Amino acid sequence: MIHLSADPSQPLSLIRPSIHSSRVRTPITSEVATVKKYYRGHLAAAGNHRKSRNSIDQTFFLTNMSPQVGRGFNRDKWNDVEIHVRRLAKKNRNVYICTGPL
Repeated sequence: MIHLSADPSQPLSLIRPSIHSSRVRTPITSEVATVKKYYRGHLAAAGNHRKSRNSIDQTFFLTNMSPQVGRGFNRDKWNDVEIHVRRLAKKNRNVYICTGPL
């Protein structure tokens, strides 16, 4: 949740509620967001956030999804890229990844 105030003396609040929070009143669900010819591809892959269950859960917000064409891309080529990046991260001290919808 982002709180913005017209009063410049008020601090900017960038508190994001948990995926399980009751403050998320009307979440968009996978069923509502489904379009048959697209897959919901992760911008930040769940497999890269295995530190805790909460870290993994945070990757399943629909704000972390980007429509991807189905067969041959999301579960194939894109997955190959994610695996390659994980290998780079194991071999190198720093790996920078920029992601977003095009």
